Amino acid sequence: MSDDKKPDFKDDNSNPETEIRKLTDRKQELIEKIKRISKGLKYKTIELKALEPLEAQAEKENPFILIRKLKKLEFRLSTQASTPKMEKVMMKEIMDLERQIRKVKPLLTASSRIRRVREDLKYYEGEMVKIESELKTLRERLKGLIDKRKEERANEKKGISYQQEETAEEHFTSLEDMADKD
Repeated sequence: MSDDKKPDFKDDNSNPETEIRKLTDRKQELIEKIKRISKGLKYKTIELKALEPLEAQAEKENPFILIRKLKKLEFRLSTQASTPKMEKVMMKEIMDLERQIRKVKPLLTASSRIRRVREDLKYYEGEMVKIESELKTLRERLKGLIDKRKEERANEKKGISYQQEETAEEHFTSLEDMADKD
């Protein structure tokens, strides 16, 4: 998923309102992404449950043994010098094995599909963990900014302003300033 743009969460003292808005927008994006991933997880879980009986049947019938037998027989037929009668018997066995393989072919595709579904589930779970951790840090940052804004507004109502405290230092004269005046 390539829409992983991580905004800069620095406190640059610019405008807390715009930063809160940006963080809130990013939080909504992450929540929408979690919804999509949850749907994918749910779908893949249901799909895996539907394919599990085929997996059990594939383990029981094991189509890979049939394929291995077929390849051995084909190799023996192509490399071994035999009589026409023996070749006919081998061809009959090959055709029989091919028929059996065609019957269990859905089991082969189901086993590969199960493997892909499990990989998808692992991917979705990893993505969910990453997004949830980012969402947690984002919520903490957002909560801090909102609390700071509430505190500033409460102090402004009481008559205290942070800007006044910062400019108060400018009114003091330093020794350097006094030395420069002489």
